[in-house]
Amino acid sequence: MVLMRPADVGDVGVCSRLTQAHRHELGFTTRSMLLSSIAHRSLAVAVLDGEVVGLVRFNVRKRDSVTVIYELVVGVKRRGVGSALVAWLAEYGRGLGSPRITLRCPEGLAANDFYAAVGFQHDAIEEGRKRRLWVWSLTL
Repeated sequence: MVLMRPADVGDVGVCSRLTQAHRHELGFTTRSMLLSSIAHRSLAVAVLDGEVVGLVRFNVRKRDSVTVIYELVVGVKRRGVGSALVAWLAEYGRGLGSPRITLRCPEGLAANDFYAAVGFQHDAIEEGRKRRLWVWSLTL
């Protein structure tokens, strides 16, 4: 069973390794970005069998009631980790008055199939700095 919890400073090392392992998909995520997200309670981790195996870094924007996913990383596939991360974030955002989650994912990544499978709606395609980005949203 996947357990979800807010990340703490002790998780920075494993979170950094997870983001570095997926740098091609995510871009560059620094330890200082992770620490800042922990301080702002905007980084959560998924724990499976006592080990951190996934994370979601996000921002709950109160001005427009939208939760924005910056990174969602899963270190093990087909174990329900990604779905648990999305479900936890939906509940967390809803509790803060944010009924919508949005994100941008580079075109051509398998993650786009995942977002469609867990209920996100494909809203648009934007030109990014280096590659096209698919824009996704989930209304809760």
